[in-house]
Amino acid sequence: MNLQPFFRPPLFWLLRMLPGLLAKKIYGPQRITKNILIDLRPRGDQLAIDFRTTEGSLWLTVRNGSPFPVDLDRLSVDLWCSSRLGMITLLNRIQIASSEPEDVLVRGLLLADCGRLAMQRADSTYCTAEVRAEFDSNVGRFVVKHRLDGIKPSFQNTPVS
Repeated sequence: MNLQPFFRPPLFWLLRMLPGLLAKKIYGPQRITKNILIDLRPRGDQLAIDFRTTEGSLWLTVRNGSPFPVDLDRLSVDLWCSSRLGMITLLNRIQIASSEPEDVLVRGLLLADCGRLAMQRADSTYCTAEVRAEFDSNVGRFVVKHRLDGIKPSFQNTPVS
């Protein structure tokens, strides 16, 4: 009796799973978390606040310094400018290749009086963003939290007084 067909499928499955299992043991999610950098995009308006629509948009750059591609599953940004302006969220899945940066635009509605609050303090203070990003990779799921200080907002459709 030939038993070779019975052992072949499990053997192929084990060979397919072996790189992922070794990667999880050697290069776990905690190590990948240290190699993900979230920062402001270096050019253009990084934070724009629209008075008419009370919409905020923030440009971020996510750099994947790990040897594995990762998927940005969701990203939320809590904006502060002397008081809380609101939270904007990105729910699109974005794949980021290994050792590559990716520019990400996060937009959403802010609090109704956010523009007035931010503009009152715009000359003397900068805004702060608290970023929470959830990633998924073949090594596992992980969360990166980062605080960005010193963001100078730009205002659009400002009311004339």
